Amino acid sequence: MENININKLPLIGKGTHGRVYRLDKNRCLKVCKKTKDMQMEYEVLKHVKGYSQFPRVYECKANYMIREYVDGPNIKVYIKQNGFNNSLARQLTELIRVFIKLKFTRIDIRMGELFVTSDHKLKIIDTTRYLDKKAPYPFKMLKVLKGLGYYKQYIKFLKENYPDFYRAWTK
Repeated sequence: MENININKLPLIGKGTHGRVYRLDKNRCLKVCKKTKDMQMEYEVLKHVKGYSQFPRVYECKANYMIREYVDGPNIKVYIKQNGFNNSLARQLTELIRVFIKLKFTRIDIRMGELFVTSDHKLKIIDTTRYLDKKAPYPFKMLKVLKGLGYYKQYIKFLKENYPDFYRAWTK
């Protein structure tokens, strides 16, 4: 991180673990308060390397990471502006499938950390706790869809296209 003055970078996000700054058109800098938190996130991003739903990492040392900048609205904002369709439903469900394939212990999605890119693809930006927290059911994701008024539409989509998830999630 030599030669980077974070005081001159635009702050684009902050949360429990740290802050995120925009470096350039394609990259951002995440700085965590604790090295342990950054290393946990880096371990997950190494684990998911090659999956398009996760940002690419360029560099990670101590408490900072330079990674791909994800441009686009948060999925909640996107749904409020554009509605919810089968393409989005399929991508959400396939993201859960990826979580299961990668043996994540947390298969829930924090919708505030899920973004829709300009080519209408989903990307999740904060993956720190997906290998150590347990959530075998996408409770938070379904709760957000319910709050946005699309829960029934999504459940119908599951019933028609992913009956295994439909049965498991509607018990």
